[in-house]
Amino acid sequence: MSSVDLEKMKNLYDNIFKKKDFEIKVALNSPEVDVNWQNADDGNKTLLIKVIESDASNDQDEKRDIVNMLLDNGADSDVSDTSGKRAVEYSILNNYDIITRLLQDDWEKKHPDLGGGRKSKKSRKSKKSRKTRKNYLK
Repeated sequence: MSSVDLEKMKNLYDNIFKKKDFEIKVALNSPEVDVNWQNADDGNKTLLIKVIESDASNDQDEKRDIVNMLLDNGADSDVSDTSGKRAVEYSILNNYDIITRLLQDDWEKKHPDLGGGRKSKKSRKSKKSRKTRKNYLK
């Protein structure tokens, strides 16, 4: 990746709810944008965390759509901010059940060896699998 354009990143970070879907998609596909960039001026929050914890929009559907776009463009839900919280923890704290499920599904796809993946109902409900997901949510 080429170097990140800090001005472009801060603009996207600060105005993500003011942009239309196509503007976000164009920005995310720009070589100067890093979807996992952490804003040092805001506790090292990523765009994913910002969207979930922001008060700029209380519309869970709008947040879900943006979270989907970010995940589709490679956002890493395992990145934590300076408080140690990840996107899924902010989602749980805000009672965003649909977004929490999206983040859990994303994590399971990325960690099939840790109980994730879509093998079978029996394997998903195994004791080891439940413990692994439970540890992820801590």
